[in-house]
Amino acid sequence: MLSQSSRFGAVLDMVTDRCTTACLLCFLTATYPSYALLFQGLITLDFSSHYIHMYTYVYPSSYNSTLVSGSSSHKKVDSKTSRILSLYYTNTRVLFVFCAANELFFVCLYLMDFYKRPLGLQIAPFLPDVVLHMVNAQKSSLLFRLVYVWLPNLTWPQLLGALTFPICAGKQIINGVQFWKAAKALCDMDIAERRACRISRK
Repeated sequence: MLSQSSRFGAVLDMVTDRCTTACLLCFLTATYPSYALLFQGLITLDFSSHYIHMYTYVYPSSYNSTLVSGSSSHKKVDSKTSRILSLYYTNTRVLFVFCAANELFFVCLYLMDFYKRPLGLQIAPFLPDVVLHMVNAQKSSLLFRLVYVWLPNLTWPQLLGALTFPICAGKQIINGVQFWKAAKALCDMDIAERRACRISRK
């Protein structure tokens, strides 16, 4: 916006994000060893999808001719390439919400391990009489347990984690789309270059 962007800044932004996410996930592998493979997979997906995206879309310089697509920024993604990535990268609010919620979910997972003080949420007094009657009808039902057991025993990391989980899951889907689209673009470039080489030899 202020013409202060640079290739170094773009790469530094990407590297900083990747490192902080990887550090959080490394903490989680130590905190939840039984889920270590899952967290390692998320690190792999995060690094690989962003690396191949940068490799494909950042404008090539005289120092690195392998950055091949000719875009001035990795955040300039055409909607023809991917509507999901275009919305994600071109809308700063969407980008901020997804990135912030993604990191916040991982922080909440870490805090859940040792923060055990419940919030004591009591929603029963605020429920309409009809709904409250349904809740109290069967004390063995999931609805009863939700209102009188699970919600009152929720800690704030659990509550915040539950709210941010769908966005975090969406972020992983975006990473997958990003990897797929960038890989496809690289393959298309390889095919075009080889076709051009064959034509030039003739």
